[in-house]
Amino acid sequence: MINVIHDEKLLLSLGEFCVDYFRDSLGLELEKEAYGPSLNEGICYEKCFRFDFEGTVSGTVFACMEGYTVLMLIPRIIKYLNHHSFHLLSSDDYLAEFFNRFIKKVSTEIEEHKVHIHSSKCQDMSHKMISIDLEKLRQHILVFFMRDIKEENYYGRMHLIVTIEKYDSKQEKETKKPLLSRLMKSISLM
Repeated sequence: MINVIHDEKLLLSLGEFCVDYFRDSLGLELEKEAYGPSLNEGICYEKCFRFDFEGTVSGTVFACMEGYTVLMLIPRIIKYLNHHSFHLLSSDDYLAEFFNRFIKKVSTEIEEHKVHIHSSKCQDMSHKMISIDLEKLRQHILVFFMRDIKEENYYGRMHLIVTIEKYDSKQEKETKKPLLSRLMKSISLM
């Protein structure tokens, strides 16, 4: 069933690690502008990467940005990845690799908090309408304002949208069995 503690650990770890990762890798400061539950029934951004995860908590993380933010980040991401002997062809490849590294490190960080997650590689969901089934998923949003303190440049905003399954289908089947058997017993007693 729903375990709010695991949800909070995931969200807090994701938020803290995102700030650290962008500061250490790109030299950018991220300020959390907004945080909390959301009831949006869909997502559509100019640049959006999707990561599915499952484990103690299952769901999806969407890293979303507008075009301005992507244009500002690309030179820094290319410089960072090339410094680590990584050479790709397109800016989309660089972005995908950057966020794959991000989600891999987040998974490792969350494991330390005893929340076991196995994440997938990112999928590019840019310019696509993604519907969110709010009956089956809880949705949380973290909005970060990005800037370079040294240059005093504004880099835009990044939205991390996290959807978490409300219940596990295995657990749902297990909880229905006892209820059904109790109902059958009560009917046979009548």
